[in-house]
Amino acid sequence: MKPDAPLLRFLILLVVGTALYAPVFDGQWVFDDERLVSGHDWLWREATGVSDELQAWGEVLGAGPREGDEVRTGFRPVRFFSYRLDVLTLQAFGIDSPDHPSAPIPFHVHNLLLHVLAAWILSALLGRLFPWTRNGIHLAVALTFLVHPVQTEAVAWISGRRDVLFALIYLWVLMGVSGRPLEQLQGWGGWIRGLGWGFCGALAMATKEMSATLPLVAALLTGIAVSRDSAGESDSVSFSLRRMFQARAAWLPLTGIVLFMTLQLLTENNPGAGTTRWGGSLWATVWTDARALVEYMALVVAPWGLTVDYSHAAFVPSSGPFQPLSSILCMVLLLAISAFCWRHRRSAWALLGWPLFFILLSPVLQWIPHPERFAERFLYLPMLAPMFLLVGFWRYLERDYPGWRQILIPVLLVILALLTRSRLRDWEGPYPLWKSAVEAEPR
Repeated sequence: MKPDAPLLRFLILLVVGTALYAPVFDGQWVFDDERLVSGHDWLWREATGVSDELQAWGEVLGAGPREGDEVRTGFRPVRFFSYRLDVLTLQAFGIDSPDHPSAPIPFHVHNLLLHVLAAWILSALLGRLFPWTRNGIHLAVALTFLVHPVQTEAVAWISGRRDVLFALIYLWVLMGVSGRPLEQLQGWGGWIRGLGWGFCGALAMATKEMSATLPLVAALLTGIAVSRDSAGESDSVSFSLRRMFQARAAWLPLTGIVLFMTLQLLTENNPGAGTTRWGGSLWATVWTDARALVEYMALVVAPWGLTVDYSHAAFVPSSGPFQPLSSILCMVLLLAISAFCWRHRRSAWALLGWPLFFILLSPVLQWIPHPERFAERFLYLPMLAPMFLLVGFWRYLERDYPGWRQILIPVLLVILALLTRSRLRDWEGPYPLWKSAVEAEPR
């Protein structure tokens, strides 16, 4: 089997992921799990046949978001139906109650499999965008995504499935549009592919609303081209607006579908439910966002002291540029990074770093107020941007410091895995999770 074989990459990711996340397979229901899963009668009803099951699913889709329903089952139906599949699996083994000690196991295993699939698709995406990563760099970066501690909230928490599931569909679309010859993204073939990716975009939107950025990111990736020399090595990675618009057949159907669902969400479903602005005003939200973005960056490069609770005094909103002083300092830092990216805008790396990170996080920056202000699981998909930059870093080491990459990759993976394993102890039940939150943020 070739080192770049997709099956081999999947098996490696599956073995590593299983070994890492095995301690939480028998973890308890935690927080929202009790309202969303274990306490939801619809999920645990007795199975009466395929036709009745499909009819019940259709009724949920037809009803849409239910007013006054705290969990709003119809709001993210793809995730909701995935929970039903887990319950059906349990019932096949004679377990029909959420109180059974083994009831959470298939839910946790399902989350892990989705996480492994997301990492696997990421490796394929990297291999398409940057063919020279097929020497093992794409797998190393996918393993980094897999074992990074900041991913634990989305993967170890059953209710966090929305982040993993929508990201999986999102990455699938990006893999489809990336690295293709331009002629495959044009004409009837391009439009047919575009409609298929539009359907995937609808599934992603029905899983989590952060998918609203998918058309923009997909369009940007169609504009990336890699030039290679006669030896097959990469010379440069460039971005072209002209190429992006020539490939419009691949992303215009996706744009129309996702835009329609986004407008429907904003006008009919009231996602913020009357939530006040972060800090009390749009002005305060802007300065709070600057601090939040830097905090998200810090969680990527220094993932320790993680906590499940960023409410109240854990992350106090800004009231202006100098209250607190870190507001203006963070804004200056972000503007400096933006200026650097603009100066090097001809390079695709300038687009795939900070601008992509900002785009992917933009739906949760409270421009449309939402009750949940800040959460580590919001980083699950935006981790794509740091992973792209990590590809560039490993390429730099390979070119200028031969041999160092082979040393540093295992060291990085071991450190991240140890941090993740330590964090997973907190996700074994409600008490250790709250205990870790209080220790991280005593206020």
